[in-house]
Amino acid sequence: DLHAWMVKHLEEHPLFERISDEEVEKDPVVPLVRTETEEGKKVERNNGQKFLACFRRLANSSDG
Repeated sequence: DLHAWMVKHLEEHPLFERISDEEVEKDPVVPLVRTETEEGKKVERNNGQKFLACFRRLANSSDG
């Protein structure tokens, strides 16, 4: 539920764009995010499911 809520709101926000699955899979950091972060380790310990959605922050005209 949290994953779906976060994806929905990030997709609706004008300062974020979702990164394509193809680009995400090419990123060498993604496997580490799934297994080496505190959250990733906690989910593994609890035999939970992992859901990944990556977004890029877009430039804002006020960012200078």
